[in-house]
Amino acid sequence: MPSTTVSGGLRRAYGLEPSGQRTIGRLLVLTLMLLLVLSPPLLDRITGYTSPGGMPLLKIHFGTYLLFGALFLMLAKIGLPAFVFRSFQEQIGVLQFAALMAIVSAIVVLRQGMSGLAFFIDTLLTAPIAILIASYLDEKQRQKIMLLIIAFILVNAVVAVGERLAGKHIFNFQELWEVRFFRSTAFLGHPLTNAALTGFAMVLIVALNWHPLVKLCAISLCLAAILSFGARASFVSTAIALSLSCVAWSILRFRAGRMPRRLVRILPLILFLGAIVCAYLFTATDLGERIFALTKLGDGASLDDSAAVRINLFQIFHFISRDELLYGTSFYHILIILQVYKNIPVIENFWINILLFLGLILFIVFVISFLLFLFSICRGRGLFAYFAILNFLLIASASNSLSTKTPSLVIVVVAVFGLPRRREATAISAVSRQVYSN
Repeated sequence: MPSTTVSGGLRRAYGLEPSGQRTIGRLLVLTLMLLLVLSPPLLDRITGYTSPGGMPLLKIHFGTYLLFGALFLMLAKIGLPAFVFRSFQEQIGVLQFAALMAIVSAIVVLRQGMSGLAFFIDTLLTAPIAILIASYLDEKQRQKIMLLIIAFILVNAVVAVGERLAGKHIFNFQELWEVRFFRSTAFLGHPLTNAALTGFAMVLIVALNWHPLVKLCAISLCLAAILSFGARASFVSTAIALSLSCVAWSILRFRAGRMPRRLVRILPLILFLGAIVCAYLFTATDLGERIFALTKLGDGASLDDSAAVRINLFQIFHFISRDELLYGTSFYHILIILQVYKNIPVIENFWINILLFLGLILFIVFVISFLLFLFSICRGRGLFAYFAILNFLLIASASNSLSTKTPSLVIVVVAVFGLPRRREATAISAVSRQVYSN
């Protein structure tokens, strides 16, 4: 990156002065905090954010407006041509996805008006925009933002466990738990959204330069939170991804000669005690009961409502014509199907939701562009970045973590973008220790 060193430790990068970098960084942090604190269910109580009808401008999250404000402020300082040229050079994977989402948003407006537009803006377009803004911050600033996101998720996990123990919710979202078992909702509102981000954070924590015992405590807290959220797919996917990440971390530390001997000696004991605790929590919660129920399907047991929704979802294609399958259908048509066909109350599958909106032709383009976007963010940031993203995608594919208006994707990609690239990892590793110690 062409830059010149100035006072304060920051660099003037591509026409953006250090004061501008600090302003953009603060706006990005404020945006992320608004997206995390003002969950969709909470914002719906204020503006009707997720309810059908109403003023279109109120269907877009307050944090999204602030994010675009930060983008316009940055463009005013460096100019649109310089911004596009630099993004094309260094963030082509991010730029192409942002361009595709802008085109898709325009197509949605031309096809069906404003209905469905807020979903593409809040859930998908904000992610590449946030990365393009974050790319103008230095590695230390981006890593601090990542640590802030993880800190919030850990606090959210504490709240979730507290809700589970107390049997009460902080926010009374009655529509979210009209079921026979208690599920924590914490700050992020929906249990599945909570579980997706918590599972993602568990894998990302493995990559941090924290003491192994601190990592163990943080991961254990997140695991207890996922059990409190009662998310089966998140639990299974995260358990697999976390196991692979821990094995990879141990191998990398051992090959580098950085595995503490004391940790090697007590590691079997830690794993044994951890297995006992996990087994107890697993069998003593409603989540374990629901997973065990799935293993009895062959003995005449029936699916519970949550599992049945995911299976019945594929029947929605019986109500879609060939042209709608190829070129996409409208938001209101999907809404009518969900209202008439009671076996499908909601589409809890990100890929099917996008397929119905865009149609098969645009869907193929979207998948390629989306995967290239995620790959460009993970590239050079180590194996754990891929594990964390893959775990999030698997969870989102079996839940509504990306199939509704949600800040999940922008939170995930900004956090991964905060991991230091390999060539800079040595110089940046001290930042995590400094932030943790403070």
